Amino acid sequence: MIIIGLTGLHRAGKSFFRNSQIPQLYGYNTVNKKELIINLCKKFYLDKNVDLTEVIKDKIINNEIELKGNQQLVLFNDLIWKVSSEWYEEQIYNNTYEVLFNLVNLASENYGEKIILDAVHNNMEWAVISECVDKSGIIYFNTPKVIRESRPGELNNDIVNKKNINRIGYWFINNSIQNLVNNFSWCINGTEDIQTNSQSFALLAKCIEKGIDICNLQKADLFTLKTELKMNYMIYNYKSEISMIQATGIRRSSLETITKDSFKYDTNGTPTHICVTEKGGRYREAEIRESYREEIREIVEKAGNERVFEHIPNRLPTHRFRQEYAEKLYEEKLEKIENTEDREQYRGYDREILREVSENLGHNREDVIVYHYLYVR
Repeated sequence: MIIIGLTGLHRAGKSFFRNSQIPQLYGYNTVNKKELIINLCKKFYLDKNVDLTEVIKDKIINNEIELKGNQQLVLFNDLIWKVSSEWYEEQIYNNTYEVLFNLVNLASENYGEKIILDAVHNNMEWAVISECVDKSGIIYFNTPKVIRESRPGELNNDIVNKKNINRIGYWFINNSIQNLVNNFSWCINGTEDIQTNSQSFALLAKCIEKGIDICNLQKADLFTLKTELKMNYMIYNYKSEISMIQATGIRRSSLETITKDSFKYDTNGTPTHICVTEKGGRYREAEIRESYREEIREIVEKAGNERVFEHIPNRLPTHRFRQEYAEKLYEEKLEKIENTEDREQYRGYDREILREVSENLGHNREDVIVYHYLYVR
């Protein structure tokens, strides 16, 4: 399990980052710690056969809080958090490891194995959380005061500044060298655009996932990581183009020319083959891999009467995905053969299936398919 914690002053940009597309882009689910604490508190009282609502009602009576009209729901939600946060502070003091271990488990059960946790504000929390998981890191959002104060919010700047003073105190609790600041893994500039922060986060996430010490990141590791990140970026931004190549084995030069008329369809209107004119004016008809047919149908229907793709960037490694088409098509056809013992072989491959794959790719030589498409994979 991987947990990446977020920290920073009020209005530094943590919530904006959490709610952006960045975590999802790299396979992370986001969770607000406040939500986890409320659910943990509810479970704590339920285990004692006590409903949290009843606890809150008792507190309302004891504190003589009067709920009126339309304010009732808002105030009640505020009280849920007030009671839950007070319970959490008490548990942190008395049962630190247990409550944080339960918090991590709750996050894992509901949000998966790759989590962005918003937020972590003291070293005691982070020490236990990072101990409970396989890999972890914490991101500090560094945002100038003038930017933070210009951002909208329910609280005025004086109140926010007082809250920030308290937060900094949590970071440096007991004035120990083992403070939260000393454990920051990464820093993100809260004033930067999404693309810049996406690239920055991606580098940290890759280091954590691969177990690379960020402080000793070597040039070779950095090059490898950046290459992987570029590929991830392209896969995310050119998903439809990549799926089309993986499904049909189409060349880059033909990808920009296809329309809905470039396909053969079955009686249900699902595309089964793609038909294009390629190198040297040669006509090629290639079968669409079965597992992709519905996706290709959606891509083609979305384009309507226009070309399916307007422009394919040169940096998109189309040949790599043609190789994947060849490999998967070969495997899928081989699985349908019941007895392969008496079939003719070429370089360890079934010769008849090689010919079929070769024709689908627009080639007529078996050695080209073996050495340029299958063997390299």
